[in-house]
Amino acid sequence: MSETATTTVTPAAAAATVPVILKTRTGYVIPTEKYMIPTSWRRFHLSQLINKVLALPQPVPFDFVVHGEMLRASLGEWCASKGIEEEETLEIEYIESVLPPERVSSIPHPDWVSSISCHLKGYFLTGSYDSCVRLYNDRQELLHTISSHSAPVSSVCFIPRPQAGPSDPQLIASTSYDTTCHIVSAPMDAMIVADDEERSRLKALASLQLHTAPISSVASNSTGSTLLTAGWDSYIGVWTTEIPESDEVDEVVYPSFDADRRKRRKVKKDENAPVRKAPQSVMKSHTSRISSIQWSPVSSDASLAYSCGWDFTARSWDVEAGVCTATMTASEKAMLDVAVTCNGRTLVSANGDRTASVFAIGSSASPSHLSHMSPVTSITAHPISAHHVASGCMDGIVRIWDLRSTKSAVESFVARGDQNEPAKEGQKQSASKVLSLDWSQGNLIGCAGEKGIDIFRILMSRRNTTTTASQRDQSVAPSARAGSLPPTQDDEDEECSFDLVDELQQHGINAQDISKLKSASVYTMHGVKAMSRRNMCKIKGLSEAKVEKIKEAAAKILGSSFLPATLVMEKRKDVFFISTGSKVVDGVLGGGIQSRCISEVYGEYRTGKTQLAHTICVVAQLPREMGGAGGKVAYIDTEGTFRPERISQIADRFGVEGAQVLENIVHARALNSEHQMELTKDLGERLAEGGYRLVIVDSIMALFRVDYSGRGELSERQQKLGQFLAHLTRMAEEYNLAILLTNQVQSDPGATMVFTAGGALKPIGGHVLSHASTVRMMLRKGRGDERIAKLSDSPDRPEGEATYKLAEGGWEDV
Repeated sequence: MSETATTTVTPAAAAATVPVILKTRTGYVIPTEKYMIPTSWRRFHLSQLINKVLALPQPVPFDFVVHGEMLRASLGEWCASKGIEEEETLEIEYIESVLPPERVSSIPHPDWVSSISCHLKGYFLTGSYDSCVRLYNDRQELLHTISSHSAPVSSVCFIPRPQAGPSDPQLIASTSYDTTCHIVSAPMDAMIVADDEERSRLKALASLQLHTAPISSVASNSTGSTLLTAGWDSYIGVWTTEIPESDEVDEVVYPSFDADRRKRRKVKKDENAPVRKAPQSVMKSHTSRISSIQWSPVSSDASLAYSCGWDFTARSWDVEAGVCTATMTASEKAMLDVAVTCNGRTLVSANGDRTASVFAIGSSASPSHLSHMSPVTSITAHPISAHHVASGCMDGIVRIWDLRSTKSAVESFVARGDQNEPAKEGQKQSASKVLSLDWSQGNLIGCAGEKGIDIFRILMSRRNTTTTASQRDQSVAPSARAGSLPPTQDDEDEECSFDLVDELQQHGINAQDISKLKSASVYTMHGVKAMSRRNMCKIKGLSEAKVEKIKEAAAKILGSSFLPATLVMEKRKDVFFISTGSKVVDGVLGGGIQSRCISEVYGEYRTGKTQLAHTICVVAQLPREMGGAGGKVAYIDTEGTFRPERISQIADRFGVEGAQVLENIVHARALNSEHQMELTKDLGERLAEGGYRLVIVDSIMALFRVDYSGRGELSERQQKLGQFLAHLTRMAEEYNLAILLTNQVQSDPGATMVFTAGGALKPIGGHVLSHASTVRMMLRKGRGDERIAKLSDSPDRPEGEATYKLAEGGWEDV
């Protein structure tokens, strides 16, 4: 490797400097050089440097992460605090700043709002101290007022119904200080009515009977099959969401919610009363009031849940077994709310002592703490970023935190609730105490409290500003602008399905060693596990002892490699298919180009290999119900045949904007086989950001064919090819990608003696390529404009043929 160039940016020769290498996983990549940066420079100066190097037409703010924490001081001050000599080279990662929060709307309520849920797109669900549950649409219209409780509502949630249509009724769960949890079915296509009496006609279908004290929290799993309730009696109830035909428990006596808790009243059963439902099981481990219960956001942990309480503990639960699996303790800190990051690795609790505690799940290390100015009442995690959480306090301030730096919040805003409430003369409108937060999939934060609810938009990336602005109505209304793509998965509903290598830091691996792994294109825990000890020892600066420690930490994080086949089947549900543009070809393939594997298409010239690559570049960005994957595309071009104007033509066929499609495609022109291999390693940095769904190599063998000639170099070529394909296979499995390879053909003299479809041609690459490709499809010319695709190899599909044609809109049915 060549020496890294050094660029001096100090304004004066006498100024003290520190050598810095700036890296990023964003789209704003600057040359990898060593910059001599003045020690007096802060975040603002470094951000200006990147903008100037890239000559950006509009300034883009950046934040900087050094050794796992945000840079909040000058470089000199940071080095002094860490005991680092100014001669030591710093590797600094820059990320796009969180943009200032934007208020979308506020909805007044007649009483304090204790709970809010924004998890159903286009709707807001609230629970209030006036004993009512209210359902609003994103136009701030009140759809339903549900008055089934006799005391303040403490928690609400939507119960997902994956198979339900947009007009089907929505199930809602609510808990109250009257010790009950109710399940209600609310029509979503109901007419908006002005009469409060009409809105209040919804009645509870079932009343969940277990708790003997106020219920503080309710949560539904992602499939809507199971509910969890947690109460002040320290019990956790596990319930199915099926509505029984008759009462499952006898009539009970409820405590009345008044000043004298010793008074009791008997609830009389009438025809309109909900059926009384018994729990499936009961879990007990907390020794005091339970404040909050949450399911794990990771789909593979379907039976895992987390709770926190006034006994200074947060606990994890195996719901299926009904046992507490781990206890996390923060001394003398009553926990009021709990949130778990999208990768399931970090738990954050809101505490009554003006802190939020950050626990590494599965680690015995002491928690770190986020300091606040008043008691923290609520906490919520970003749905797709494992680094960001939001906290709400009694002082009315909502803070956005990046968990890579816990010293201060990256952004904050004030909840004010009802904007129509007049301020006192000579004073600003007072803040609204925050009681509940919910961070939705569409970059919206719902904030509930003393004066109603506020809805704020939080943009985590300036790159998304254009898309979000053009779809502003979509993020707060169900109708989408014609001709626009939906947000890619990383902006909307992608779950973090891979563990970043940064998790090693929580298991005793220092940030410098993690940076060395990244320099070798190892960005995820799966990559650490896949790399052999021998190859890892070749990374500069990693000794055998360090490698062994890293391997041990990775084993703890990932657990056993052996899994029950039932769990493997569950994981396979994440596999998606990208349509080829031809329905008959999709039928032969079982739905299209499959994820988590390599698909290879080969054929002679003019059979449509590159046209297929261009077509699925567009289709991959469409929503899944249209045959797409809702994600970005990486295109490695080895023959110089990528044509952006062709992408725009195909985009017109599907009714989307060509410019927007091109924005979601990253293209690289490979110059030789070595460069081709380097590009896939560099690509890992982008894939670790999330959002990518398709990688195309067009074509796989063209450059290998040029760089290695004759039988004397065949062995070396196949060895390099095998390494390249192994890396692609790991990427496909690691990031749940669909990988498409196009391939050339060569004459097969032996085939001239027998009749074979396609003539005397065979794909190049030999057995190395044929074994690496999970799906192989041969293309050949037919009559006129017709082309024939034959599935020649697949682990789960029979051989078959389909006819297609090449048209202006790409691959189409004949």
